Amino acid sequence: MNVPFQPDSAGHANDGEAGRSGPSTIERAFELARSGSCHNVQEIALKLKRERHDSVEAHLAGQSIRRELRLLCQEARAGTSSSE
Repeated sequence: MNVPFQPDSAGHANDGEAGRSGPSTIERAFELARSGSCHNVQEIALKLKRERHDSVEAHLAGQSIRRELRLLCQEARAGTSSSE
């Protein structure tokens, strides 16, 4: 079932993870990538699963998102930012 992204009352995307508090799977993946705590997408996926996010593989399956997360991981580890 394909659930469209819609913001909830707190402004977070609602990606079908009803009952979860905190950021959506995608939002959390980007937080982890920017934090520098993960070296690659595989580590991000592992942390998301440990945090009990649902459908992690499906959320991170696309080439574009994997590319963005990989770049953010590299930038975070190097101490740089593409927004500078």
